[in-house]
Amino acid sequence: MWDKWTGNIRFEDGGLVVLMNINSGKGRAWQEGQEVAEPDTLKARLKQAHNA
Repeated sequence: MWDKWTGNIRFEDGGLVVLMNINSGKGRAWQEGQEVAEPDTLKARLKQAHNA
């Protein structure tokens, strides 16, 4: 789902769920139901969602 007005997206791929704003690059991610807290892993998941 992508809200073009706000830039907010919801990206799902298997067990990965990402909620982020594509304009700011900030967001949160969950892998298999567990929130991704490690900064490098979170950055990689946000990049994956943005590229999709």
